[in-house]
Formats: sequence, structure tokens, C-alpha cells
Amino acid sequence: AVEADQIDPEARAGWFVLAQGAAHHLDTEVERAPFIDAGLEPWSEGVPAHFIRVTPTHFFGLRGRRA
Repeated sequence: AVEADQIDPEARAGWFVLAQGAAHHLDTEVERAPFIDAGLEPWSEGVPAHFIRVTPTHFFGLRGRRA
């Protein structure tokens, strides 16, 4: 599973999406090439990039807004 989310504290709104499916390591340069310049970065500083492709079979998401 992989989760993506965005939160705007000022607007008190946000969303998240969870995708579930088979995960595969992208081990070769050929497999990683399409993603190298995509602007993806590890969340933890100092951790080298490690790419995993998830082929989704299920999606779930929620959008939250101020009442």
C-alpha cells in the first residue's frame, strides 16, 4: 500500500488517497529512469532514494473540509 496526502492548515482542509496492490522494487537504472527527474524525494533527509512501483488494485480516499 502507498498513501499520498495534502493538508492545508490555514484552510483546515485536506485529502488522502490510499492505493493497495502488488509492490515491485525498481532495481535497474532502466526501471528507475522515468522517475529520476519526476521531483520525487524521500521523506527522511539523508535517506537514499529507493523506488518501488505499486500496481494498484484498490483505491480509497477522503477529502476533509472545515465544517
